[in-house]
Amino acid sequence: MQNETIRNMKAQRRKEAIARRDALSSADRGRWSRQIWERFFALPQVAEAPTLMLFSSIKSEVETTQALQQVLNSGKRLVLPVVNKATRSLEARLVTDLAALRPSSFGVPEPTQDDPLIDPAEIDVVAVPGLAFDRIGYRIGYGAGYYDRFLAQLKPGALSVGIAFAAQVEHRVPWETHDERVRCLITNDETLHLPRTGKPDRTYRGYIFDLDGTVYLGEKLIPQAAETIAALRKNAGVVFLSNKPLNTRHDYAEKLTRLGIPTEPEEVINSSAVLTAYLQERMPGASLYCVAEPPMLEELRQAGFRVVTEPEKEQYKVDAVVAAFDRTFDYYKLNNAYQCIKKGAGFVATNSDRTCPVENGDIPDCASMIGAITGCSGVEPEVIVGKPNPLTAQAALSVLGLKPNECLMVGDRVETDMRMGLLTGIETGLVLTGVSDRARMVRENVYPHFILESIAELV
Repeated sequence: MQNETIRNMKAQRRKEAIARRDALSSADRGRWSRQIWERFFALPQVAEAPTLMLFSSIKSEVETTQALQQVLNSGKRLVLPVVNKATRSLEARLVTDLAALRPSSFGVPEPTQDDPLIDPAEIDVVAVPGLAFDRIGYRIGYGAGYYDRFLAQLKPGALSVGIAFAAQVEHRVPWETHDERVRCLITNDETLHLPRTGKPDRTYRGYIFDLDGTVYLGEKLIPQAAETIAALRKNAGVVFLSNKPLNTRHDYAEKLTRLGIPTEPEEVINSSAVLTAYLQERMPGASLYCVAEPPMLEELRQAGFRVVTEPEKEQYKVDAVVAAFDRTFDYYKLNNAYQCIKKGAGFVATNSDRTCPVENGDIPDCASMIGAITGCSGVEPEVIVGKPNPLTAQAALSVLGLKPNECLMVGDRVETDMRMGLLTGIETGLVLTGVSDRARMVRENVYPHFILESIAELV
């Protein structure tokens, strides 16, 4: 139902955007098109790129003929898109002579099937047309989704640039989780680099905070964290998330309160609580062998599960093996997990974090336990419930009583915190006080909506 609503909203915005664009005078379109391409070719990434993909413009769009010829004159490889109707996809084809282009069914000059096909991974910069763009990189096209599917195939680090007149830019357009965002937006008025740096350009009804590396490091609050959260709580709901199952929700609430952020256990969600709920729904009262520390074992017991600590006494016959962040992990536990899985036990895990940030650096996290168990058993977990799994986001939204588009996810990991937000339709803010930096963002090919030096930039 939500996707249908978003599609209907897009359809209405599409009509409005076409009307605004078509209302522009021919003289303004020509002048503004030249300004847009001047900004485009001034980008350092464009100047250094061997291969550029542009587009042939249709009625009332930003004019491209001079830009196409400029690419050819520069000696760079020019690529143009062609719709493959059989596969419902965009193909990229190399162009060496604009006079050889042939009109499409829309009357747009495009390459032929005889022109060389180019792998999307070879393209360095893509200029992306659209009917409307917003200021965090989402676009509304003509509705077929060709560009969204194509942009997803680009190599990490490739630059996608939205090309539009200023009249086509909105504050926000409706978006779905599979929509691809551009990394830069160029209009006749501005060049907007994305993700945006600094304070978000809107307020939210709910804020979802990661803990380690975002709110605190070890036993020290991030500077201004308490003041920031207090200010946000005046007008919004706040919930805290942690992938760490080392402590209970009560423990996390007590720690936050002790550090100066008054918190109730109900305002905290950690991966052990999400996993417990997951198991209660699917195998209530099951027997479990756990690679985990005492707080999680106790949480599972209290939820009615039979926690087996010496599985060899039961011929390694348990219903499931649970892997969590465990600083006491050793060969005995590894062998127990292996033997249980070998006898048919299921395999689930709390979180996929490779490391956990601490005051003086970081330490191995649950991914190490998962990797060791998978390495010997050959079995991957059937589910890892922590971030970025949408199960955790849904738990947070349930506590807040809000919709995804009303919230901001704030965290320090692109591969968990930011990815979860993007998977569930929540806007995202990456803080640089923990694990991830801009280089990691490019390596993981996960781009948040905003980049903040710290939580303090939220107010």
